[in-house]
Amino acid sequence: NFPGTPLDNLDEFGSSVVSLGDLDGGGPGTHAIAVGAGGDDDGGGDRGAVYILFLNEAGTVLSSQKISDLVNFPGAPLDNLDDFGTSVASLGDLDGGGASVLALAAGAAFDDDGGIDRGAVYILFLDTAGTVLSLQKLSDTQGNFNDFFSDLDEFGGALASMVDIDGTGGGVTALAVGVAGDDDGGEDRGALHILFLNSDGTCNASQKISDFYGNFPVPLGNLDAFGSSLAYLGDLDGAGPSFAAIAVGAHGDDDGGPARGAAYILFLDGVANLFTLTYTAGPNGSISGVSRASATSARIVWLIGAGRPPSSTRWSSNSAPSVAAPLSHRRAQRQALPRFRRSEPAARRSLESTDRAHALALG
Repeated sequence: NFPGTPLDNLDEFGSSVVSLGDLDGGGPGTHAIAVGAGGDDDGGGDRGAVYILFLNEAGTVLSSQKISDLVNFPGAPLDNLDDFGTSVASLGDLDGGGASVLALAAGAAFDDDGGIDRGAVYILFLDTAGTVLSLQKLSDTQGNFNDFFSDLDEFGGALASMVDIDGTGGGVTALAVGVAGDDDGGEDRGALHILFLNSDGTCNASQKISDFYGNFPVPLGNLDAFGSSLAYLGDLDGAGPSFAAIAVGAHGDDDGGPARGAAYILFLDGVANLFTLTYTAGPNGSISGVSRASATSARIVWLIGAGRPPSSTRWSSNSAPSVAAPLSHRRAQRQALPRFRRSEPAARRSLESTDRAHALALG
């Protein structure tokens, strides 16, 4: 069910998936999806690719359009091991009356703009055939995104479209970007950026949420990887005070045991760079009485994880000590050999397998 059988070993097709709706309009397809293949080798090892698949009502692939460093990607901008297609998100008709019918955001978490593995997100403007008409890159050096990046942040590891949450503000739509390798407060604690985008895909304004920013009261632990996955939940509280809610994964969270993981439900306002929060700290790090302090605030309502039942008024933050060995081992090797990931794609996969075995051995 894939015309031309285009895949090769280690392409990692299916790294990410998003619906694009009826992209071809009056064409033969009834629905289109974008599928990431972060390990695709067009142009070089692990540069990555995204496939646009046009489906019929039975889910059969009628046709496809590939986007890679060799095909349908103006300027062939990718480098080895960028992992383009790590994540994907549909932004709708971002340019309005412009030439495109839909904009697709695609992460390249290991892009090296400004430093090693800092990450990037491409905004791709598509026509009805899935052809890339133009693009805008968001990274440490491009796209008017002026927040601070560090090596190994892996910006773009997760994406979620949040529609126009700032209303009459400067942005046309908002895009949530996970940065699981961010080191605010400690190693790989992670972060989330809310980017308010212009119609040309550049960044108009942004808000970071991490152990340091966004009035996020939860004490993240090292290697939590907050931002490792994202899902937009819309106006979850209905008549409540927030404009939007988003679920944020932290697959390295240690509640109840090493790397058992957690998910945070964040209730946000729609204003960039202006977030306030009122809460009362209790024993053992518990927090109760979360409420909005003003009309421009953000609030975190609950954390879902081992030993933390969902509650709209109270949750506990008495995590077990972090177990730093698995990811610290990987990070130490990458820092000691800065071009390790560029030397051989298979070597990276071997290291990742070693990390997984190590984590299992720690129990």
